[in-house]
Amino acid sequence: MSNLIWYNCWYGYDCDMFAIKYMEYWNRATLTHSLTEDKIHIYRLSVVVNLLMNEANNVKDKVIQACPL
Repeated sequence: MSNLIWYNCWYGYDCDMFAIKYMEYWNRATLTHSLTEDKIHIYRLSVVVNLLMNEANNVKDKVIQACPL
């Protein structure tokens, strides 16, 4: 694990994103993928898309209609 990631986690606003990705990539022994700060925008977008498009999201259609795409 990179100390740089944890340093920015304590003083930044991406701690929650790194926590989600660590949980996703942790296999009880090590990380199955590496995490990098330069991809944090991809991690954020991935979480948003997964939450929005999830079949359990009962307001998905309203959110999609409200977004000017």
